[in-house]
Amino acid sequence: MGLVFLTTLFGVKEDFVPIAKEKLQPALPLMKKIGWTFFIALFYSLLAIQATTNAITPMISLLVRELDSHGSNLVLITGIVSAAPGLATILMAGVVGRLIDKIGALKSMVLFLVLAVVSLVLTSLVQNVWELIVLRFILGISDAALIPSIQVLTVRNVPKQIFGRVFSYNQSAQSFGNVFGPMLAAVIATGLGYKSIFLFCAILEALALILWVLYTKRQAIKLDSLRHF
Repeated sequence: MGLVFLTTLFGVKEDFVPIAKEKLQPALPLMKKIGWTFFIALFYSLLAIQATTNAITPMISLLVRELDSHGSNLVLITGIVSAAPGLATILMAGVVGRLIDKIGALKSMVLFLVLAVVSLVLTSLVQNVWELIVLRFILGISDAALIPSIQVLTVRNVPKQIFGRVFSYNQSAQSFGNVFGPMLAAVIATGLGYKSIFLFCAILEALALILWVLYTKRQAIKLDSLRHF
């Protein structure tokens, strides 16, 4: 954190003109003008992605032990399973970034939420550790696309006058996901088993998918009405 502070302090130059307090526009009217469907989808998606990540991570070692109770390298295998999503993000970030530029952030959100839901449902059915590793890797690919897509959608849809406030709401949604995910996962795992957590996470991300589909349809209707006008 100290290194991040120093490199930011001396390496990042910002051309910023503060907005006078009397000229600072209220956020809610501008957000209403953009459309609540967008912001609900935006904030909920951040919550769901963070909740999914933080619900699964604490249970990985317990699930690995359940799948391979007689294994002699449980610690090593647990490390591989835990690292698979991060490795996927490192390897596929460039590919995913080019895809976002090619098909757009909105279509990328829908596509990779579908991928995340499918991989989570399949993960709830795994019978061995290697299946778990492969599906965790696939989930990492979707994660590599979802957060950048959300950031692109935020920048393209939110006016500069309320940038700071909307990004702070994004952070609040992520933090809520950090708290909500592990707590609810612990309750579900206690009652239904470790694999049920993946179904719970699939439902969370499926709801995000539905919200973005609704937003896409509303945008299409809006564009169609403008053409007729």
